[in-house]
Amino acid sequence: MKKTFLVLLVIACLVAAGWIGYSLFTDKPEGETEFATVEDIWVGRALFVQLKPTNSALPDYSYMVELYENGVLRDTTRVSWNQQEINVLEVKTVLFPITESEFDAYFFEEVSHIFTVKVCE
Repeated sequence: MKKTFLVLLVIACLVAAGWIGYSLFTDKPEGETEFATVEDIWVGRALFVQLKPTNSALPDYSYMVELYENGVLRDTTRVSWNQQEINVLEVKTVLFPITESEFDAYFFEEVSHIFTVKVCE
């Protein structure tokens, strides 16, 4: 319980400081277009990533979501938003499969230092 409270407190502090989002979870090369920001990464029975479109996102375009584990590409999936979803900056959740041993190790743990995400064309 204390650990969960501390994690939530740290996240709240980062939000207040304006650091949470894409830059916390992703290394974006200089000059690269940002199509979505990473709002959160957490582990349940899968690895869940919440993505929010930016104004650069195109409606009905399928963007590649790349999951990196310690800097090595681990898996990919796709995400898209329609125009109305972009207008209201609707957050979508994508998931990546994990093993039982990863679930045991990462459940309720902060994993943004292990996993990073890149959203690209």
